[in-house]
Amino acid sequence: MNKRTSILVISIIVLITALAAFFISRLGFSYDFEAFFPQGDPATDYYYQYRKQFETDNDFFIIASKIKEGIYDQEFLQNVDSLTNKLREVNHIIEVMGPTQITTYVRDPVMGQIFKFPLLRWNEPENYHADSLKIAESPGMIGLFFSADGKSLAINMKHAQSLSKEKCDQLSHDIENVVGSFKFDRTHIIGRALGQRLYVEMMLQELVLFISISLLLTTVFLFIAFRSGWGVVIPTLVVLISIIWTLGFIYLLGKDLDLMLTVLPTIIFVVGMSDSVHVLTKYMQELRNGRDKIEAIKYAFKSIRLATFLTAFTTSIGFLTLIFSNIKPISDFGIYTSVGIMLAYGLTYTMLPAVLLLAKPKETLHLCKFR
Repeated sequence: MNKRTSILVISIIVLITALAAFFISRLGFSYDFEAFFPQGDPATDYYYQYRKQFETDNDFFIIASKIKEGIYDQEFLQNVDSLTNKLREVNHIIEVMGPTQITTYVRDPVMGQIFKFPLLRWNEPENYHADSLKIAESPGMIGLFFSADGKSLAINMKHAQSLSKEKCDQLSHDIENVVGSFKFDRTHIIGRALGQRLYVEMMLQELVLFISISLLLTTVFLFIAFRSGWGVVIPTLVVLISIIWTLGFIYLLGKDLDLMLTVLPTIIFVVGMSDSVHVLTKYMQELRNGRDKIEAIKYAFKSIRLATFLTAFTTSIGFLTLIFSNIKPISDFGIYTSVGIMLAYGLTYTMLPAVLLLAKPKETLHLCKFR
């Protein structure tokens, strides 16, 4: 490999890395916990049949509002009633049931007619005591719409099924904005769409955290081992680029990041770093033995190429065996990790020699100094 070839190799790697980085910016996150159900399992098949017949049971929102003095306060109940009406106007909301709008039905024993009455006459404070007794005796009201301590109310909502992530995010934001326009002592919101958004945000934070910790630990290790900026930068670049390429590869397959894949960068950091460390160590040894830079590069890569290939290949095969798992995210994790390890190996034998060849001799020699 001459300097012209080295420049060409690095240019191609930079171009592919930029393209992969663009793909990563469009990479989505998957919240689908059902993907972790074992495929072909009788219990999983039963669950899917049940859901098909009776709909899903997680497309809902619950708004719980609390007041310290107790729920039987006219201003508080008026706000709850207004909130219930406003929530009906939110896009994708199908049904809203609020405690101030629940009705009961009574049959006249003489005439046989059926009369409808509100369970809680919130605009009639003089009836609060009687209504509170009726609520306590009504089955299913306590714990669903009214708290046992009489200080909280809950509004239950049902939204459209199978909403996309973008629509779920918008729905959760819309509900938070509506609820935020009312002043309650405390408000709690639960629902799949909100949980999905928070989960994805947390997964992204953990992905960044894992990469940062891995980068910090490997940087400390490399500095202790080589005592040189080049000894830290070169292996780290190789691994970082292999991670970027792997994430770009995931996007090209039309996949999203899930919970399993948050640990993928950490594994590639640990496993992929070993090839670069072996090569640099051998290269340093040959420089100390008196070889010039070109000869040291050739001998270092030639002498350990089989050993590093077998190490990377067997590790890759080990992760690839996960494809036999009947849990889809685990199977995908094995494929992507296997690809990432081999990409790190490939970059070690393309990018690393190109960088070493283009490096200035004085800076290169810093790699082989002991302090």
